[in-house]
Amino acid sequence: MADCVDHQTMLCSAGLGPEMIVMRKYAGHANYAYDLDVHKFAMLLRDHAIGMLGMEHALVDVIRPPLERVTKAL
Repeated sequence: MADCVDHQTMLCSAGLGPEMIVMRKYAGHANYAYDLDVHKFAMLLRDHAIGMLGMEHALVDVIRPPLERVTKAL
């Protein structure tokens, strides 16, 4: 399917990247994205909030959210 709609698979199969070294940043001739480790990103945000912003981290289990408060906010 991918071969029918985009040239990205051909580039990958040839070992090529989405941009050439002479191109502006993020101005590649093919689409591309970055993979993000969500868990590491969450830890980074937590550590920044605690260490730099002085926030407090509370780890809790949400059993049943108070729906009446949510509906009043809407």
